[in-house]
Amino acid sequence: MDIKIINSEKDNINIFFFPNNLRFFQVNNYTKQIIESYLYGDTLEQIENKFNIDNKTLSELIAKIENFSKEELEPMKDISFFDNKLEKLVISLTDSCNLSCSYCYESMQENFITKDSLNKKDIDRIFHVITEKYDEIAIIQIFGGEPLLRYELVEYIGSTVNDLYNNNRLKIMPSIGIVTNATIINDKIIDIFKKYNIKFTISFDGNPKSHDECRKFKNGDCSSEFILNNMDLLRSNNLFPSGIETTYTNHHKDQDHKIINMIDFMEKEFKINRFHITPVILEENHPYYLKDVSDFIDSIDDMFSRKENKIFTSIVGRFIDTLIKKQQIDYLCGAGITDLSISPDGRIYPCFMLFGAEDYVMGNIYDDNIYENNIFKNVKNQFIEKIKDSIKDCKNCYIKNLCHGCLGVNYIKNNDAFEPDSYSCEMYRAMIDRILINMSKLTNKNKNSSKGDA
Repeated sequence: MDIKIINSEKDNINIFFFPNNLRFFQVNNYTKQIIESYLYGDTLEQIENKFNIDNKTLSELIAKIENFSKEELEPMKDISFFDNKLEKLVISLTDSCNLSCSYCYESMQENFITKDSLNKKDIDRIFHVITEKYDEIAIIQIFGGEPLLRYELVEYIGSTVNDLYNNNRLKIMPSIGIVTNATIINDKIIDIFKKYNIKFTISFDGNPKSHDECRKFKNGDCSSEFILNNMDLLRSNNLFPSGIETTYTNHHKDQDHKIINMIDFMEKEFKINRFHITPVILEENHPYYLKDVSDFIDSIDDMFSRKENKIFTSIVGRFIDTLIKKQQIDYLCGAGITDLSISPDGRIYPCFMLFGAEDYVMGNIYDDNIYENNIFKNVKNQFIEKIKDSIKDCKNCYIKNLCHGCLGVNYIKNNDAFEPDSYSCEMYRAMIDRILINMSKLTNKNKNSSKGDA
């Protein structure tokens, strides 16, 4: 029987978590000791004598544990379901950017991109190649560099996708999104966003002071004022970001900028509640490298402590969603299986964070019969075969069925997409422990409230 016992002396809580089916419940210290004795192999008679518990009560408790352990997760869809479907197509228009961010992982990778930008001919070719195999694309994400440097291509993608859908080359209308630093906003871009219903995510590092420390223009000028003014312009046109992406660095930690305070500021400033906040990806000797991730762990208590309008970062929200839905997740992510990415030099990769990694190039948009190409097949099969149970560090990890690890981070840290980054793993385990504790506390609080109401 696979059970993880999570203790919190601070909360005086014990959680019994079943990794195989994501069930969990809270017990007191007395019950914890009884169950531990059973798990360690003590007989029922030994347990009865040791803890002065009657046979009926003990048997009922053991039966409950056994029943919990037998439940199974909802199986994930068979991989064949995605033979002709893409969950996400990422198109990186350019590697050029008008900012010079101090922690940019693209600028730190050699041979990251070999061509400055795609053009309209390339966009035509991308959709010709993609729609040869895929007749459904759920999400098209436009990326960079700074993609709005080539906003005419953003418009062209919107027009092309509309035509493909109207001509039945695509069975469903994809959702089109863009990740931008929001320093380049004008009336033309606003018209494009409106016409093609383009959802935009803005990169902003929590508050103006930290943002301006890390995300400057190439001439050294601060960028936060431009972004906040452009947000006013977008709001005046009834356009709001679908999310905010924030990179948390050692600078934030040194300045005691708590994640919850950053959420509070951005919620008020941007009028949204969707935030993707991640630790910076850097070498350990970089001054902005985040040595201490405790604020990510502590922030979970802060998020749950909000009395009204609880807001969870995307990472925390995804863990909670998986705990609730209880659906099996065999893969760290959909890279190369449900997702494909096109770099500005026209090469096809499983993920945009693997751009420049020669071992993971699946081909080029101008290759003939790309899907019959052995290189494409071999790379795709490599990602299909790498389920979590085939990865040593994942196989016996108690958060295996919860974890949405990042293959790109693995590659950047370990030069191998399938070698888990221990830094991230330790942080995720600690975060999930706090999530389970807080969810259990919230469940018990709601039960007690219901009893009080009755």
